[in-house]
Amino acid sequence: MSLTVKIVSAENLKNEDTIGLSDPYVVLRVGRHEHNILGGGQEQRTKTVNDNLNPTWNETFEFTGLSDPDPLSLTLFLHVYDEDENRRDESLGEFQLPLESLVKGHRTVRRDSIGGGRGLFKNAYINYEVTAHGWGR
Repeated sequence: MSLTVKIVSAENLKNEDTIGLSDPYVVLRVGRHEHNILGGGQEQRTKTVNDNLNPTWNETFEFTGLSDPDPLSLTLFLHVYDEDENRRDESLGEFQLPLESLVKGHRTVRRDSIGGGRGLFKNAYINYEVTAHGWGR
């Protein structure tokens, strides 16, 4: 059983840098809990896009060998951070996708709010694609 996730882009991210713009990257986790990865949970990350509030990644990730007896009970956690050299990386937003919502073998294209953004609408978004291989509803 495996999961393919393509992180496409993000929009309207907030700026956490005092000089220049945020340097965003995405951490992808599959597991039962965001901070305690169980059930064959795995973690991967995108490259950092420097000085950009509307980054494009177009990076594809494979989560293979999901060993949980019930992969539908797992969650895909997407967390966008601002990379900083001299201090702790700051959160720019996050989204959780329960894997029970996926259809077996079907590529799902998503655009989800990750919380606070900038400007009038104050929402930031992440654009991504997800495909479940060997399981799903």
